[in-house]
Amino acid sequence: MIKKHLIFLLFFFVYGCGEFKFVYENDFKQIEKISGKTYIAATGDNSESIYSYLVSRIGNKETEYEYELSVYSTKIKEASVIDKDATASKFRIKFILDYSLVNKLQSCIVVNKSFETASFFDAKSDGYSFGTDFSENESSINNIESNINGFINFLVLSDINFDCKNEN
Repeated sequence: MIKKHLIFLLFFFVYGCGEFKFVYENDFKQIEKISGKTYIAATGDNSESIYSYLVSRIGNKETEYEYELSVYSTKIKEASVIDKDATASKFRIKFILDYSLVNKLQSCIVVNKSFETASFFDAKSDGYSFGTDFSENESSINNIESNINGFINFLVLSDINFDCKNEN
């Protein structure tokens, strides 16, 4: 009796997964429209990290590009937990990245969007601490990557055809 149930469950599982597909299988074709055809310019806070992560995700073309992606970043760091002795033990880092994707062939804006992400890190000691600097740097990098991934997901999941949205 147990073998019959086990065989039934195995058959049910195999049959149920027969049409297994990746969710974003067709949606990645959307991002391929700009991948390797885009000039990337990043300015503002942590622009080096933003530029390098965007290049790893989209690619950068220096000459004869079809699209130009400009990113301006603002970093806001504030204490979120203040102890009784008036020292901060937890900090919040907020990144606001303003993205502007321009179709250079048609001289028009395709996407103009802003994304905001926040993360936290702990201060390791009251004075200077390598651990605190390392935590802040790691938190900033993770925050930036999350923000860029959010923008790329927006491009993938939206109905943008990468043609003109409005004239410059």
